[in-house]
Amino acid sequence: MKRTLFVLLAGAAALSAADPKADLIKHLNASKAFSVDVANAMPAEFFNFQAEDKVQPPDRTFGEIMLHIGQSTYSYCSAVSGTKPPAAPAATDKAAVTQYISDAFDSCVKAATAEESLERVVKRGNNELAVRELFWSALSHDAHHRGQVEVYLRLKGVKPPAYRF
Repeated sequence: MKRTLFVLLAGAAALSAADPKADLIKHLNASKAFSVDVANAMPAEFFNFQAEDKVQPPDRTFGEIMLHIGQSTYSYCSAVSGTKPPAAPAATDKAAVTQYISDAFDSCVKAATAEESLERVVKRGNNELAVRELFWSALSHDAHHRGQVEVYLRLKGVKPPAYRF
């Protein structure tokens, strides 16, 4: 009995590991939760905080970077779904930016769920890419900018949320 249960569980684990769409959706949801946590960590009065920068032009404010995460997430996933992203809120409105980020990731999960083939090629700008590349590019891009804003959190004395995968 124990052996049969072990074989069934091992088989189920192998099946779930062989499902790239399920893995993608899992990572999109994890990235959404982490991005929202990072946005929520910064007090609203510091959404306009901009790190001192010797490079010109200076970098974006915390709120502008968080908004950029939402905008780019919508952009990548809109190329997959063929939908148009909604208008962006003001970068200084913490609640609106946080909701915008959450909604952007929800649009990606919806696009991934509806996608029949992650190998389908779509056009984004001047590039033609497999859908899977667009989703992974979105996740990579968002991680890059979350790293940026985590530095902003630390500069304001705020401990960033713990990373989770």
